[in-house]
Amino acid sequence: MARRATNKTAQSEEMERILAKLRAGGDLRTRKVRRLKAAVRCGRYENDLKLSIAAERMLGDIANS
Repeated sequence: MARRATNKTAQSEEMERILAKLRAGGDLRTRKVRRLKAAVRCGRYENDLKLSIAAERMLGDIANS
């Protein structure tokens, strides 16, 4: 019985550690999302797809000139 209680305590402690990490990470993600939304609104957000489309359009313009 003591062994079972110890195992349950260890599991509870592990779950508390996992929950603490999840709670801490959520705040960071919220801040990241807020920063990205602000960058998109201001037109400062760049990503690979956006840059790839711009490069393809530039090359198309050069080829058609």
